[in-house]
Amino acid sequence: VLADLKRAGLKQAELFVAVTEVDEINLLACFLAGESGVPRRVARARATVAFYVWDCRHIEFRNR
Repeated sequence: VLADLKRAGLKQAELFVAVTEVDEINLLACFLAGESGVPRRVARARATVAFYVWDCRHIEFRNR
């Protein structure tokens, strides 16, 4: 997945938005984007429990 994101130009992105139906995938994608240097990340997450499991530094969360 990370290789696909890098091929898509992740390192040049100013904003990354993850909006799949799976909270964990959205959080993981935002984490990987942050590790690649994307300054602003937004994750769609429906379960508030997920916020406590992940290190959510600088990730914005949006609920439906």
